[in-house]
Amino acid sequence: MKAEMQQWVSTNVRWLLPVLLLVLKTGMKSVVGSRYKTLEMWKTILQVPIDVGFLAISFLAAALLIDPTRTPVLFPWILGFLVLMLVSIVIWEESPTEIGVRQVCTSIFLGALNAALAIAMLVISLTLL
Repeated sequence: MKAEMQQWVSTNVRWLLPVLLLVLKTGMKSVVGSRYKTLEMWKTILQVPIDVGFLAISFLAAALLIDPTRTPVLFPWILGFLVLMLVSIVIWEESPTEIGVRQVCTSIFLGALNAALAIAMLVISLTLL
């Protein structure tokens, strides 16, 4: 069992470590030093796709620093991801955080859209490593 778990972690460390770091960052940012408030937690959750997008960009930037000969492949992706990050930030800014059925539904839709965009960026960046 232990060997199987170690094998699974070794196989999936490329995505597991970043996900764990994001979960820790989000949890610590919203819980440490403050009282739990549902609305504040929701605002923090809505910001997670932006963190994921910048993580994807940082992976590509690190790969570029390690092997500058990959510039023709990686640099266009980095520029494209920066443009997508602008879109992601606009989506986040437009996501309502008020309490109300319509606002919550809109916020969930925009949050899901933003999450899909960020996950796609992360998967692509991990594929390009």
